[in-house]
This record gives sequence, C-alpha cells and structure tokens, in this order.
Amino acid sequence: MSMMEEGKWMSLVEYALENNTSLSTLRRRIKSGKVRYQKIRGKYFVMGSHTSDLTLKDKITLLERQISDQETLIQILEEQLRKKSL
Repeated sequence: MSMMEEGKWMSLVEYALENNTSLSTLRRRIKSGKVRYQKIRGKYFVMGSHTSDLTLKDKITLLERQISDQETLIQILEEQLRKKSL
C-alpha cells in the first residue's frame, strides 16, 4: 500500500473534524489501541485518510456541536462543585 493510499498523519482536531467524531471519543480510541497514532514532542497525531472532504459549513457545524458538548460538561462539573461545597 502506498503512502497516498494509506493516508497522512493528522492532528487530533483535524482528524476529529474530518471523521465527524469528538476529541474525547478519539482519545478513547487511541487509549484502546483502535486508532493508529504517534506522539511527537508531546502532541498526538493519528493516521487519517484522504477520503474525507468536509465543507466549511460541515466543519463549523461539528465545532458548534463540540462547543455545545463542552458547555454541557462544564455545567455538570460546576453543579458537582456547587454540591460538594455545600
């Protein structure tokens, strides 16, 4: 298999955007060995493919969903902190 067929090394954000997955899911896949990765100077890179071609609108939609997920997580953690401090 040639390098072109195999893919390219991508940052986690690039891979998540192109594969419509969250960063937390991608990190779990790395930890479980389901995704080929390498670590360079403390930064993770995963093997991606050239088959994805998301439009800018799709990327924005994905990022908006990820922001919403993060906001929900923040609310949950803030509520846990509030309950803990009572």
